Amino acid sequence: MLGAALLLTSCASSQRSTGSGSSTLPETTSSSTSTSSSPSTPPPRSPPDDLVGYTWRLVHITSPKVDAAVHPLSPSDPPRVQFTSDSRFGASDGVNYLSGTFTTTATGFSPGSDTTSTAAGYAGKDPIQLAIQDGIAKLTEGPNSIDVAVSTGTTPITATMTIDGYVLTFDRGATAHPDAPPSSTGSS
Repeated sequence: MLGAALLLTSCASSQRSTGSGSSTLPETTSSSTSTSSSPSTPPPRSPPDDLVGYTWRLVHITSPKVDAAVHPLSPSDPPRVQFTSDSRFGASDGVNYLSGTFTTTATGFSPGSDTTSTAAGYAGKDPIQLAIQDGIAKLTEGPNSIDVAVSTGTTPITATMTIDGYVLTFDRGATAHPDAPPSSTGSS
């Protein structure tokens, strides 16, 4: 899985002589790490791994100027972001579509330097919509000097992304498709 780090451990063994001939017996060195004979359990998934493969709909935003539930300008084009297994993201702030590459980090993700965006204008003055546009832009600006921190929840399945004074909370939606990223044209 993307970004998952595996820690491999090995047991050292040495050979010791029985002292009465040429036969040897294996001797396992002891350590403070205990092992089990049961099959190994994969490590728990980290928040970045939980992001990949889904479209995430923005439901709440906290910024230096607002703390509010998100009500999209167009219900058919809600602010959202998706991460696909080919290390690409697509995002819509409800006005513009942004896309690029990302890498996972230990605590979240970092967008690449190849982010592109449509250039549709927003003439309104709604502080929530302006915060959404700023927040989505901060998530996708790359390369960031700091990573986007991510935490996930299970009921409902949510992802909270934090960067530079913005906290964006998303609900997990449909499966992400690399060939059909979210757009600001009304399709998700």
